[in-house]
Amino acid sequence: MKSIFILYINISLLLAGSIPVAAQFYVPPSIKLSDVNSVVTYSLTWNEDSLNPYFKNQEDMILLIGDEMSLFTGKNFFDYRNDGEKYRKEGRSQEFRQIPMSNYRTRFTYDIFKNYPKGKLTYVDKVQPNFLLYEEKLYDFSWEIKDEKMELHGYFCQEARCTYGGRNWIAWFTMDIPYSNGPYKFGGLPGLIVKMYDDKTNYTFELISIMRPYDSLSIAFVERDYVKTNREDLLKAAENFRVDIISRAKAAGLDDSDLQQKIANRMKKRNNPIEF
Repeated sequence: MKSIFILYINISLLLAGSIPVAAQFYVPPSIKLSDVNSVVTYSLTWNEDSLNPYFKNQEDMILLIGDEMSLFTGKNFFDYRNDGEKYRKEGRSQEFRQIPMSNYRTRFTYDIFKNYPKGKLTYVDKVQPNFLLYEEKLYDFSWEIKDEKMELHGYFCQEARCTYGGRNWIAWFTMDIPYSNGPYKFGGLPGLIVKMYDDKTNYTFELISIMRPYDSLSIAFVERDYVKTNREDLLKAAENFRVDIISRAKAAGLDDSDLQQKIANRMKKRNNPIEF
């Protein structure tokens, strides 16, 4: 009964599109990779259901830039881990458990480490029940820089285009901010990407702010028992989890047919991933 209850809670969180405030916050051992010099915040607007193009989701994402490497992840996902560790170190875990779970709601639990290891991009995510990891070449894009220019958010920007993950992408970068970086896996242009979207506008990243961190922040790599894989196999694993969610729920002992159907309907709508 206890395992079914835990599964029910986890599935409820899945349906809500959020991560849990755990009964006891725990952070596995980690390796500090870099101090954070700049925090870049992007708004991500995306269409989760390809059959319902008029409904958009929105979530803030952050790019943490260090001296030689960076981390791109969900802002709420990062805040959850960062706040939880801070409260734990201060002996205030009970207070942390009282924070509403909705404060950390997120659809994205991946970490994208750029130039870690050097010259590589490391992608980490959890696809139940495993933590998966793969590496690929850093900024492996064939950018085509265009002549078109425009002002965005007070920055003089220039257009560039590339194809990646089955989508055609348009980027607007600025040399006013000399970071060869950007949202998600993107970078390698002569300045920071201010706005980026695919040609069907299913995914749009747009700069909100860039600032120095208020407190001391660091980029850390959590040491886990990762399953090392490649990009294609991770995408397949994520898709298999989506389409096979009812079988997984049944195998774990969940016999509530109404809840199974609700899960299936929700997962069916998550059919428009950023990469194919």
